[in-house]
Parts: sequence; structure tokens; C-alpha cells
Amino acid sequence: MRQDLDTLPMPARHLISHYAPEYYINFRKPLALMETARGCPFKCNFCSVWKFHQSTFREKSPERVVAELLAIEAPNVFITDDIFWMDVRRGEELARQIKAAGIRKYFTVQTRTDIICKFPHLIEMWKDCGSLAIFLGLESITDEGLNAVNKSNKAVNNVRALSILKELGVGYTPNFIVDPAWDHDDFARLRQWIEETGAYNSGFSILTPLPGTDLWETAQHEVTTHDWEMYDIVHAVLPTRLPLDEFYAEYSRLWRHALDVRYKHRGKWRTWFGLGAALATGKVTVDAVKKGMNIAKVFSDPQTFLADHNRRPTTGVAASAA
Repeated sequence: MRQDLDTLPMPARHLISHYAPEYYINFRKPLALMETARGCPFKCNFCSVWKFHQSTFREKSPERVVAELLAIEAPNVFITDDIFWMDVRRGEELARQIKAAGIRKYFTVQTRTDIICKFPHLIEMWKDCGSLAIFLGLESITDEGLNAVNKSNKAVNNVRALSILKELGVGYTPNFIVDPAWDHDDFARLRQWIEETGAYNSGFSILTPLPGTDLWETAQHEVTTHDWEMYDIVHAVLPTRLPLDEFYAEYSRLWRHALDVRYKHRGKWRTWFGLGAALATGKVTVDAVKKGMNIAKVFSDPQTFLADHNRRPTTGVAASAA
């Protein structure tokens, strides 16, 4: 395992220059991806990152990160670190050096809500580096749910972090884990939480025991299929408490509800006006918007997911009725 990430060769971005302009995130393109750190010190049971990296966390120096950013032409940069700002002092110094180098990008990062709650000044510093959007693995709205996946976090931090980001005007995309063992009331509670907090950009992953995770070790005997194409975190491969058609009806409703909440909190006119302005200024492309709208349409239809189950044989325990 390489301990000093600064000794890695610089990314050979010229090798992908012919299709790099097609990369996009949240309608924004062109997009460049870069890593500033590897690993994770936490031990979520659904994740294999910490096991792959043997519970280590290694970082590139601020100087190395700035050197890589200076070589990136794309205006949008997705930092792929599983937890950004793990080292607060490094996060501060990196922001200072990026600003001093005159680098301004639309950064998208991934981090934890407890980090945001403890160090909100980091968000303010990074806003000065251009624009900022944050992906947040909230996973659950209850401490019980967080403990079930070994998240090592508290539900109160999820609420407070969203409030901090709203106050600072920073975009965010929360993600939740949907447990196949949920009933109708569980889905309803999550919808209500999203509406109350205004978490309108939410995404939803179905709890999936991926090989290489602790969850796989404890739940592999329960899986309903070994068709690996179904292990995409938007299909249930564990038995569902609800009949499968009802489970997917609720799951698709979550995606529709998140869009409805966006219109309620931001306004439909403001949402579409903002998208139109971004198109006019070239910040997003028509192609990316079309793809995004198609994804929203597909995910809002439960038949999208049921059809895959109907085409593919299952193995092991079948989904049970409530």
C-alpha cells in the first residue's frame, strides 16, 4: 500500500480527452474527477471502502492537489474522496492555497454531517474557491437506523447540517438508505422528514449486501438473487416486508415526493427559471438536462424496477408479503 500519495504520477488526462467532455454531474459539464485522499476511518456495514483500504486514511498534500487542479481545464470538479475535510487543518490550508493560486471551480465533494456541524467555517472557506455542492450520506433519519448500519453519527447532525448549508447558500444532495424490511409507515416517515427539512435533492439507495462488506457477511444467506446486475442499489436483493410491487410503489413515490418538495420549497417557476438561466450561460447542457429528466421519469415508475425482477430468476428466499 502506497503511503505517500504525492509520489503517484500526475493523472494522464490527455488519454481521455476525446470523451472527457461527456462527463457531467447535476446537469453540469464538462466535468473532471480527482482524488485528494484515499480510504475511510469509519466502518459502515454497507461499504467496502474501509475494508479495501484496511481502515487507513491517506491524503495528498495541499501543494499536490493544487498542482493537479491547475492542470484541469474543466470548470466543474468532482472530488471523489469518500470523506472530504477529514483533516480540518488540511482542508483550511487547501482552501487558502486554491484561492491564492487563482483557481475557481464548481466543486462537488462528499462529506459527513457531523463534520459540517463541528466546522461550518470550512464551508465558508470553500465557497470562496468558486462554487460548492455537497453530497451527504445521511442514510437514516433516526439514531436507530444509523446504528443499524454502523454509521457512527447522530440523526440530530443530519438536521443541523442541512440547516447550516441552507444558511450558507450551499447546494446539497442527501442520500438515504431504504431498508427492504420497511413497511408503509417507514416510507411515510421519511417523506414527512424530507418535507419538513426541505431536503428536496434527495436520493435513495436500497440496502444491498455487496460482496466485500460486513453486511454481505451477515446477510448473504438471505439474498433472493445472485444476478449481479441487480446489485445496483436500486433493486431489492433481500426479502422485502411488503409485497414487491408495494415496496417499489413506495420506493418510486420517494423520488416523486423529493421533486414535489423541491417545487414546494423553491417554487416551480424558480426551479425552471434557474435551469433556463444555467442553460443560457452554458453552465449546463441540453443533453445533460434531457438525461436528468429521463432518469427522474424512469425512477418515478415502479414498473422500471419490477420489470427487472420479472425478467430475472431469483435464488434463495423469496420476497415475502406483509
